[in-house]
Amino acid sequence: MGLPELFFFGPPLRMDRVALQGRWLWLTILAFVLALARSACAAVPIAVKVIVVSSGSGPEAVSFVYSTPARGPKVRRQMEAQARHDFQQLAAAFGQPAASVRITTISNPVQAPPTTSAEGKLRHLVNRPAGWLNIGPFVNLFRRYDRLSLTYFVQPRFQFRGPQGPFDDPALAMTLDVEGTAYTYDVHIKHASGGETRALPAFEAPAGGLAGRRKLAYLLVVLMALAAGLAVYALLQYWVQRRTSDEQ
Repeated sequence: MGLPELFFFGPPLRMDRVALQGRWLWLTILAFVLALARSACAAVPIAVKVIVVSSGSGPEAVSFVYSTPARGPKVRRQMEAQARHDFQQLAAAFGQPAASVRITTISNPVQAPPTTSAEGKLRHLVNRPAGWLNIGPFVNLFRRYDRLSLTYFVQPRFQFRGPQGPFDDPALAMTLDVEGTAYTYDVHIKHASGGETRALPAFEAPAGGLAGRRKLAYLLVVLMALAAGLAVYALLQYWVQRRTSDEQ
């Protein structure tokens, strides 16, 4: 069973089913339940939930699920086509248009309304050298919704630098909740009258980031070594000249 099959907008999973899943499932369910709890108390419900799992090696696992119930064959086909299209758009935004995707529509548990999800693997969702979570393509992709939730599970722990929250501008409002190695963004898109959306922030990593600082530090070390070498060379030259002068 993949991660998307575990996402639902209804009653909690039975504990005997949960017990069969691994560590990441526990974290995924916890993040999703917390998101649902916040959504229940908010005026605008979560329309789509995104989960990213980064292990530090290879591509990241990414899943998203829609809150819209996929009731009936026609709605199910529409939702699954939308999920496939959204994943293809997301993959293209990260420069991987040929990435494969798994589309699922399931009731979990069985008495809950069926929901549609997409699951795949993509690279560059986490920029570890810069300490950055690349949420921009997700926000842009799901800009048609009023609210979305993104949770990143990042292992091993890295030096997180952003995007930071809270954030608020004319286009969107965003908060960040950090629990250990889980980073959850609650994003509200501010649609203008008529349904139009203002230009959204890209949330791109700062130019250079940690990698740039490391390169600068390396350059400084090289320059210091060169300076030390020149100083030693100058002292040796001075010593040789003094010795030659004394012998004459």
